[in-house]
Amino acid sequence: MSQNKLAGICFIVGAILNFIPIIVGVLLGGNPEEGAPILDFFYQTTIDGGAQSRLFAWMGTLSAALLAYAVYTLNSIEQSKEKNALMGMGAFLVVFGSFGNALAWCFDISMLFGAQSAVAGGSIAETANWFLLQFGIWINFGTVIWLGTALFVWSLVAKGYANDILLKASAVVSLILILTFVNTLFNINFTSMASIMPMFLSLMISVLLNSVWQILVGKNMMDN
Repeated sequence: MSQNKLAGICFIVGAILNFIPIIVGVLLGGNPEEGAPILDFFYQTTIDGGAQSRLFAWMGTLSAALLAYAVYTLNSIEQSKEKNALMGMGAFLVVFGSFGNALAWCFDISMLFGAQSAVAGGSIAETANWFLLQFGIWINFGTVIWLGTALFVWSLVAKGYANDILLKASAVVSLILILTFVNTLFNINFTSMASIMPMFLSLMISVLLNSVWQILVGKNMMDN
């Protein structure tokens, strides 16, 4: 199997595995009532998800690894044709950020196991604190991975991998998502879903756009 084809497969499989837990998880999870502790709500939603939450966490970590490899490989292929510092930096940030993304998904497993252990009489206390750690990793590493995505995707424009308008739109939305992360970091109200809604909406749009271009690029790489 060629390097192109393997990376293409990773793009497609990674995009699908990333899309399902984020988009489906958010849609099925619902929103907390205004005035209710939002982090407690998301923690409880994860716990109540049971086997589905475990599956989504597994899919999320695997997708992060597959997409990191695909981006790394595509960058290597393009750099061998023509040196592009912006693309190289974007690829590095995506790979670096993917580590944090994969780690954040692992905390779902920790929360689920912790809650189950506590119910069974274990000594685990305050397993909800795992969600606070996860949220912090998600914001900080999320800023890194989406900045890298914006740079990398913009560098793919005019290279024939996917529709240029789609790539430009994805890059711009990724930058907007970074702004919503920063806004959430400094202006979050822990009893108001409205304070983090811009981040969630931008995330869903960005994941949708990214999934489309990743599948198109993956298909292109497999065909070539």
